[in-house]
Amino acid sequence: MKKYLYQILLISFVLILYNSCKKDPVDYREKYCGDWNFETKFYDQTYPSDDNEVDTIYNYEGVIWYDSAGKVNIKFREDYIITVKVNLEGEITDNIIKDNETATGKFIRTDSLFIDLKSHGFYPSTQLIYGMKVE
Repeated sequence: MKKYLYQILLISFVLILYNSCKKDPVDYREKYCGDWNFETKFYDQTYPSDDNEVDTIYNYEGVIWYDSAGKVNIKFREDYIITVKVNLEGEITDNIIKDNETATGKFIRTDSLFIDLKSHGFYPSTQLIYGMKVE
């Protein structure tokens, strides 16, 4: 009888010890991380309209990851990475990229993304970025 009691106590102790271990919380940004295919339409003006022609279209296999500072990094072109904050709804909330650039956008579900990146410098431009996550 003591043998069974000892085994039950030992198993209970192990289960309590296992359940009391601190578990890392799942970061909500994790679902956006990974490989993405991006299409960027570059306009040589800040506010393109329907009758403006696209100056350049870039297609790039990029990547999205998040860092320890809580920001999401989006490499959508070979020579271009933007770093933004993304809220729980998938919206870009920290939209000032550099002194003369702003970004608005949103993750649509976990597998698509739209960003409107505007440069307000001496040569204003707009980049409309569409992304699809690679499965």
